[in-house]
Amino acid sequence: MNKWHLLDKITREKELIGIYLTAHPLDRYKLEIDSFCQNSLHELSDLQQHRGRDLVFCGIVKTVRDGVDQWRNKPYLLAQLEDYTDLFNIRLKNDDYVNFKQYFSPGVALMIRAGVNEWTPRDEPQRKIYSLKIKMVHMLADVREKLVRSLDITLDINQISTEIIEEIEHFTVPESGKILKFHIQDPESQMKVNLFSRNKHVELTDELMDYLQNNAGFEFRLA
Repeated sequence: MNKWHLLDKITREKELIGIYLTAHPLDRYKLEIDSFCQNSLHELSDLQQHRGRDLVFCGIVKTVRDGVDQWRNKPYLLAQLEDYTDLFNIRLKNDDYVNFKQYFSPGVALMIRAGVNEWTPRDEPQRKIYSLKIKMVHMLADVREKLVRSLDITLDINQISTEIIEEIEHFTVPESGKILKFHIQDPESQMKVNLFSRNKHVELTDELMDYLQNNAGFEFRLA
């Protein structure tokens, strides 16, 4: 079953019974989410606590609705996002609508950076309203290529062997890849050494990710 048939199957499961049985649509981006998304959608339910801060969150677009503000005669977009924790409705208007509308299509997984603004309505000076101001949108499918600079691997010094070196070297390329960094630690002396490869890079293929995830002794992250 290819990935598109799998995603379609997952979507139909949610539509029919209200929950995901096979997997969550975001599972294939779990590494990117763990590496770059600092906030969950559930945390956005109370924007006041995040005022003045930037938030980075991820979600899959569930629904999209276009409309026109009748008072200002300006278009807007209302999209519903879903992650592992919650649903969240996000409204695009003014510059956000112009700059980011093209990313919001049903089924697309997104990573969003937004600031939390505080403002006071003219007719209710005692009231405070908090809203998101979008600063960046990336499709999660593009994060490995566009945002990741390096693959950082942490190894116990006792794990290092010719076999492991050869296995990792299998995934290296001479150029045009991501920087390969190693963090070697000695549990007895508590010493750590940070190394990086000058003439070898890596391509962040699914094959490499599967290899790293299936080796329980490895700790690794995208940076």
